[in-house]
Amino acid sequence: MKSNFSELKQTVDKIMSIREIILTNVVLIGQTPSQAHSDESKSNSIRSQMFLDRLAETQPDELTTDFHGNPLALFKGASARSHPIMLVAHMDTALGMESECHYQVSEDYLIGPGLIDNSLGVGVLISIPDILKTLEIKLKSDLVLIGLPESLRDSNLKSIRNFLSAWKSPVKAAVCIEGGEIGRLNYFSKGMIRAEILCDIPQEIGYTDKYGLNAIIVMNEVINRVLAIRLPLRPQTNIVLGEIHSGYKHGELPLYARLGFEIHSDSDDMVEDTFGRILEISDDLSHKFSAQIRLRKISSVKAAHLHFHHPMIKAAIRVMEALEIKPIIESSESELSVFLSHRIPAITLAIAHGLNPQKENEQIFIPSIYKGIAQLVGVIKAIDEEGVK
Repeated sequence: MKSNFSELKQTVDKIMSIREIILTNVVLIGQTPSQAHSDESKSNSIRSQMFLDRLAETQPDELTTDFHGNPLALFKGASARSHPIMLVAHMDTALGMESECHYQVSEDYLIGPGLIDNSLGVGVLISIPDILKTLEIKLKSDLVLIGLPESLRDSNLKSIRNFLSAWKSPVKAAVCIEGGEIGRLNYFSKGMIRAEILCDIPQEIGYTDKYGLNAIIVMNEVINRVLAIRLPLRPQTNIVLGEIHSGYKHGELPLYARLGFEIHSDSDDMVEDTFGRILEISDDLSHKFSAQIRLRKISSVKAAHLHFHHPMIKAAIRVMEALEIKPIIESSESELSVFLSHRIPAITLAIAHGLNPQKENEQIFIPSIYKGIAQLVGVIKAIDEEGVK
């Protein structure tokens, strides 16, 4: 790609001129529940409808919800021969909000749950038509904006998997949009299995031995055994113990414990092999303690990547350098991996600088949003003007 990035800094001020549109979209999406109490599909329809309502005002050429419940908008480009560029953002949030929340907006900060992952990303996605109009940018390529209601946790990237399984036409490239952290540049995915170990201690009805078998102690043994697994440096393989839950109160014997973890590796075979070894540990300790210890796989992705010299990656780095954004390059086991597995060139970019991720008081530094959007626009223009192979 040989696009001229010298004007990128000038776009930041123009993007700031529509601050109210961008922040309104982020707030309206973010305050809408991302998860319902009883029927997740209902919650998806609430946020999806907000997605469609906001985009309807920008007069897309097509606005619909596909067979799998993904809301999308098509904006036709100037060239009938150019393959589409896809922009996607997952609409479920890490906190899984079941009711409306209220965001705080000040001159410099936006505060509220789910902002970083990923209400900001969705809000920016539905602001793209207004942003391009303000910047007087007319693309040659068709632009497809897609909201993904079911991505996180047990959903196992269900929305993007279903969408791409049904999409049969060629795609020029895709960009996955995340709220934070600005500088994020993902172009490869390691093989990954996300799973949990569940421990249940059987008891006599109506009686609990205060000094009997303790689920925390059992899970501690599980953790010790998992940490003792020898993992190779090549292919690089890691086990990340991410969350643990157990207990009721200080003096009550815990009869249940849950350990959440992920296995990451450059090798899909190594991921499966490590998962098998953890399964053996669970079975062994289940018999040793006479407890119910179960291993449950939640989600998985295959290893996939673009090469560093790919023109799309080079363009993204040049855009970041022009905007004085330091690239943060790491693996992402997200929608990116599904695009790459379909041989569609794709990267993940983040929009802003944030604080307190996955907490009720998540914060986004508003001035960083404009530079993050300018970065996104620069990459879209580079893809559109020069194409990718």
